[in-house]
Amino acid sequence: MSGEHERGGLLTSDEQDADEFNTLQKLCCENRVNALEDLRRIGLLKKNDIREQSLLLPSIIYNNAYESETFEYFLNWDPDALVNTMYDRHPLVQAICRFENSDSDCKEKALAVALKAGFKYHSEIGGLLFIEDEWDVKAFDFAYNEFGIMKVMQMLQKILSPACKYPILHHICIKAPRHKDLFMMQFPWAYQLRDSEGRSLHQAILVAGPDVMNSNDILFATLTDSQIQTKDPITTLYPFAAMAVGKHADLKNCFYLLCRQPSVLDKRSRANNESRRPRRCRKKRKMIDTVIDS
Repeated sequence: MSGEHERGGLLTSDEQDADEFNTLQKLCCENRVNALEDLRRIGLLKKNDIREQSLLLPSIIYNNAYESETFEYFLNWDPDALVNTMYDRHPLVQAICRFENSDSDCKEKALAVALKAGFKYHSEIGGLLFIEDEWDVKAFDFAYNEFGIMKVMQMLQKILSPACKYPILHHICIKAPRHKDLFMMQFPWAYQLRDSEGRSLHQAILVAGPDVMNSNDILFATLTDSQIQTKDPITTLYPFAAMAVGKHADLKNCFYLLCRQPSVLDKRSRANNESRRPRRCRKKRKMIDTVIDS
């Protein structure tokens, strides 16, 4: 038997194989999930192999990806491998797009399965769409350059139906604003959604900072009076204040929002005064207001 680092030949590559896959990777290609379970049970398959041996890619690139038990088996074991594994310096989506020894149909199915898994296990970061390679190219850009924008959007529409109520526009407008118009046309139902922190689309963009807001200038221009007077549910800042914080503060737009609704300063001042007033005084003031109202 070979040394521990080769584990009985499991990690030995076949130089005559077009992909130079090792034995472990070939088991993934053949969807041999039972064999992999046996290897795991006797300690020859380890969790870190999923990343170090890049096992997710061969699990879906050759087989009918929709039927790959191996891919789902690995994700149940280590879902973070979806976003933390590199394949020749490329994340999973980019690696699927670049793979040369598989036909286009297999690659499309593999991409669809990978994207769906990304939303299942990493919805908080927008799935795999915005994972970047070493050259800062996002997965979405790589995919539509390879397969065409319509095919990629059709995949996403099958994954993200209105029933799932996933705030895809929040992620697009913040992480890839140049595609916002395309996604707004394809996912109009997501415009009114709130994210996991309770933020509307406008609030999520505002809190992301002036640079992001300036990349979504149409949303800034369409802020209603009510939205300008509404605090962020997490930071409790009014929109004008959100534009004034951070190293990229935009005082021009901050002033514009104040001119639109100067009453927010009165509300802020009144709230501060209320918080400083002793509790008994606040109670007395409340009683006076009640008498006046009556």
